Formats: sequence, C-alpha cells, structure tokens
Amino acid sequence: MKLTFHIQRIQIENISVISIIFCINDLDKDKIKIRK
Repeated sequence: MKLTFHIQRIQIENISVISIIFCINDLDKDKIKIRK
C-alpha cells in the first residue's frame, strides 16, 4: 500500500486555492481523495 501526497496551488481571480490531493495506490491502484 503506497501513499503519495502532493499539493497543488491554483490561483483564481487573485485568490490562491491550495488543493491537497491524497492518492492511495492499492492493489486496485485507483483510489483518490481530493480536499479543497
């Protein structure tokens, strides 16, 4: 079970939005949780 973690910064209308994306690679390999 591999847990990858990265942060994307998106700038929209002078508002910086930080979206934290958790990607869990399991045997099924595709499980994605997205928090904004």
